[in-house]
Amino acid sequence: MKKGIKFLGIFLGIIVIAVVILNMISSDEKEIVIVSEQKIDAPASVVYNKVRNFKNYPSWSPFRLTDPQQKFDITAVDGQVGSKFHWVGVQETSEGYQEIVGLEENKAVNIKCNITVPYDAKPEFNYSFLEKGNNTYVRQEFKVKMDFPANIIAHLTDLRKDMRLTNEKGLSLLKKVCEEDLAKL
Repeated sequence: MKKGIKFLGIFLGIIVIAVVILNMISSDEKEIVIVSEQKIDAPASVVYNKVRNFKNYPSWSPFRLTDPQQKFDITAVDGQVGSKFHWVGVQETSEGYQEIVGLEENKAVNIKCNITVPYDAKPEFNYSFLEKGNNTYVRQEFKVKMDFPANIIAHLTDLRKDMRLTNEKGLSLLKKVCEEDLAKL
């Protein structure tokens, strides 16, 4: 009888602790914000145009490395507010679109994304460009809201780290293509 009561007490204690921890986590961070920066040896106009024109996106997309045969199309006037880059994964199961929602010439590009496969998410990418001498400093702010239970999964896995590494890889590729394009001139 004493063992049964002791076991029940331990079991209830574990349940209470788990509920408290899950409640703290689920009410904790509902939005992930990742800021990445990259110095590019090119004028702001070169970098700005590479980011705002979706036709250039495949040359610096980190997702094209893992799915080089990804299918995509661009609607509306490329490089303008309202243009969309729609993709469908071939090797990776993914689908969605990105839409330019804000532009400030050589200063900023704001993009909203709508991922529909393999999960629903609506991240935002906000790029800002600061030209200093012959260099442009690119700042990418990635934001995505994550409700319960996705935010718990983000806490318990390397999801944030993976997102950061993907964003940093994209900015490294952007640096490479901008600098290569400039060298061709």
